[in-house]
Amino acid sequence: MPSSYVYLTGKLELNTRVGDEEAIVVQFSDNNGLDWKNVDRITESGEFSIDLQRFAFRRYDYRLRLALLGGDSWIDRLKITHDIQCSQRALPALDTGDNTIAFSAARTRVPSRSKGVPQATARVDRFNRLISVRSTTA
Repeated sequence: MPSSYVYLTGKLELNTRVGDEEAIVVQFSDNNGLDWKNVDRITESGEFSIDLQRFAFRRYDYRLRLALLGGDSWIDRLKITHDIQCSQRALPALDTGDNTIAFSAARTRVPSRSKGVPQATARVDRFNRLISVRSTTA
């Protein structure tokens, strides 16, 4: 998962179905898959939240591998969430009050008001400090 900005935190959330005597192994690589570190081994069905911060902290790129050991195991839902650190110079200028910023992770150019385009609303106080950021999908 390459990023132009450094990762500060990371969380993997997933719903699993694991058969008897089977497992799902979560592994992390920070060298393009040459070496893998075990993050977690899931041996039962359910909802799981795995902290990736100790693996992803201060990285710009990494890979996750989920190995399904057994024929009756699968993943129903997978969500990866990160906080990143970015330079203020790369951000649009924010003024006091509510500011709406549209962004896209797609490789193709998407109009900023298209349906399904993620947007963030940033609130800045009178001292030009960022108070909160809320993301939505238009």
